[in-house]
Amino acid sequence: MIWLFVFFCLLPLVAVLLRLRRALRRGRTVALILMGLGGAAGSAGWRAAAPADPAPIPMVVAADGLNVRACPALDCAALGRLPAGRTVAVAELSGLWGRIACPPADCDAGAGEGWVHTGYLAPP
Repeated sequence: MIWLFVFFCLLPLVAVLLRLRRALRRGRTVALILMGLGGAAGSAGWRAAAPADPAPIPMVVAADGLNVRACPALDCAALGRLPAGRTVAVAELSGLWGRIACPPADCDAGAGEGWVHTGYLAPP
């Protein structure tokens, strides 16, 4: 009888604890761990809500001639240059870079959007 208790209760618990320990060492959050456990968390129908798209953040260009780039890196092609004082809306952040809607007057035709270094932006 005791082997049934060990097999059906303790072994799954040990497996869950080992998975939790391994995931925490990798830097994952507890919510992500619970999503991947299956078992009790999965059978209860718990689902993580998809993050809502945040509203764009208005910022003002603080440096004259700020390059708008095709991707968030210095080695990407420059799509245009923004003058100081231009207001832009930062829609997404990637490290120190912000994705903006590129004003047609300042960027190549058809660019649509680009990336700027947020170190050259200031709050309005």
